[in-house]
Amino acid sequence: SRTASEGVWCDRGVLYSTIGGTHERLLDVESMKLRGRHNHENACAAAAAAKLAGVGNTAIAAGLAAFTGLEHRLEFVAEVDGVHYYNDSKSTTAESVASAAGAFDNNVYLIAGGRDKGCNFASVKDIIARHVRGICLIGEAAPRMQKEWAGCAPIIMAGSLQEALDEVRRKASSGDVVVFSPGCSSFDMFQNFEHRGNVFKELVKRLAYHRIVNHA
Repeated sequence: SRTASEGVWCDRGVLYSTIGGTHERLLDVESMKLRGRHNHENACAAAAAAKLAGVGNTAIAAGLAAFTGLEHRLEFVAEVDGVHYYNDSKSTTAESVASAAGAFDNNVYLIAGGRDKGCNFASVKDIIARHVRGICLIGEAAPRMQKEWAGCAPIIMAGSLQEALDEVRRKASSGDVVVFSPGCSSFDMFQNFEHRGNVFKELVKRLAYHRIVNHA
């Protein structure tokens, strides 16, 4: 929301700016590929810097709309049968899971879990309950996460990332999103967060490829 007489801010899904006394509408956040309030705030900061550098509104809007974000940070992977898949493998805390889930409506199927870092998963129960339709847990932390999130959404345990993806694929329908946001370290099953993110992306891309081939 707007907190200063001059600057760039997001209000009800629209970025506005007031620079040098001139009030302008920059763009609707729905045109951005990035999701989540934190990304909207980052977009405000980027737009403000661009405005002060003399960049025009059309170029600012085009740049923000085209930016796909950083790899493994709520990164869009593919759409399969109307379901959007996101890779948030950089997520290693409960708060990062909440940010990822909260970036969408109440249509999230969440894949989470890994090596337990002792995070307070109970602290984000309210956000999980509001935004997540189903949870699939993997890795060493899965039993504790299941206990902490009991009652938030239906929970399934899976033995691998492939199994987890298969489970949520069967439950998700057009308009839903599948978010891989582990909230844990990767070292129980993967070399690092980049490795597990790349594995997830490869699995989703295989899913998309086989879907196309089977309907060719």
